Amino acid sequence: MAEARRRKSSGMLAALLLAAALLPELEVALGAAGAVGPDAPDSTPLAFALRVRAGVELSDHFTLSAALLGMPGSEAQQTSCDVSCYGNGSFKAISGLALLRAHTAGDLQFFLEGGIGAGHLISLSGDDLFQNPAEHGRGALAYWLGGGGRWFAKRQVALGF
Repeated sequence: MAEARRRKSSGMLAALLLAAALLPELEVALGAAGAVGPDAPDSTPLAFALRVRAGVELSDHFTLSAALLGMPGSEAQQTSCDVSCYGNGSFKAISGLALLRAHTAGDLQFFLEGGIGAGHLISLSGDDLFQNPAEHGRGALAYWLGGGGRWFAKRQVALGF
């Protein structure tokens, strides 16, 4: 019994060391997100967004990553109104994405990235629920297209925009 636990502990330690060696990039990003597309309500509010990304450098200019993205915004207080009612705009969603990032080399880097994954819409509504009832609970493909830059203040610490 003790031997099996020791092997399991050794295996877990080896897996953690391998992950640490393969995942040199860890990133936490904050920002704002909004709904776009032909079905998105016109008055959807911007939502606070949090993204956590772990990546592996494939070369000097490409990084393969996995990311979790969440918009912990508000949920609509009502599902519909019989007259105009404002102040019910909401946007709340989560997704997991596989990303490919192309970036420049050096201490100041610019990047473009794209990705695809699974997403779940928790709540989406515009301010006016009279003609646009709130949408809830849709799971579907999620797409990501982004860009920005980062400056390496130290070898392992970068500040980005």
